[in-house]
Amino acid sequence: MKATAFCPGHITGFFSPKRHRDPLKSGSLGAGICIDQGAVTTLSATEGNRSIKAAVDGNAAPVTETALDLLLGDRELQIRSETVLQLPCGAGFGTSAAGTISAAAALCSILSLSREEAVRAAHIAEIKHNTGLGDVAAISRCGVTYRLKEGVKPYGRVERLDCTPTITACVFKNPLSTADILTDKEKNKIISKAGEKCIAEMRRSPSLDNLFALSRRFTDESMLASEEVTEALRALGDTQASMIMLGNSVFALGSGAEDILSAFGKTFVLHTDTTGPRILTRTE
Repeated sequence: MKATAFCPGHITGFFSPKRHRDPLKSGSLGAGICIDQGAVTTLSATEGNRSIKAAVDGNAAPVTETALDLLLGDRELQIRSETVLQLPCGAGFGTSAAGTISAAAALCSILSLSREEAVRAAHIAEIKHNTGLGDVAAISRCGVTYRLKEGVKPYGRVERLDCTPTITACVFKNPLSTADILTDKEKNKIISKAGEKCIAEMRRSPSLDNLFALSRRFTDESMLASEEVTEALRALGDTQASMIMLGNSVFALGSGAEDILSAFGKTFVLHTDTTGPRILTRTE
């Protein structure tokens, strides 16, 4: 049996980490945009001694393997998973979550499990490996979202704005390590304080304009911006733009910013995804 699945990526504008003993209750508050590029996984399942091998762009994929292990349970199947990313890894596009969800969704299709089970397994794997906190929850809702309660169903709460913006993203050299930042206690204190204020404002006045304004404030207060990010945002002037969390990259509203941002790094014009993870093909 073989299945191929797609999962959109996700750009975070601001966030506040929230950790609990139960990984399903853990995650983050925040806001962001699901994007129409992410990850495509082809997964096969054959009878035989239980084994799981997963790769992302040809490299070992421990996060994906953790999610697949949770879903496989005690079934005697050999799982082989190959994921291709459509965007750079480590740039804040939620590729870890997208790759893991796409693989989990493919396996769930084969095992006749629900999409919610794929989401839960991917979220647990992300939390365990410190590769993300809120991407899975946001992707499961898709669109432009803000997260008012951390975790995934039935614990998390994600609201969606009625808009589908086009954005321009620009990626600079030297990607950030999400795990390094999420495990740094001092950085987390600063991030949490800044993120709490932003989500409180977003709750009071949820809008795309506010998402960009609060993301920019979070960029300043979290002190995560690199020199490249700072220079690019300065060049954009009054354009609605901010740093992508967590990546050495920026995103700006509309496609018009591409001419300015192309001088700083590789650019991508991205559209809002409102469909979420989906199965592309399935064969017996």
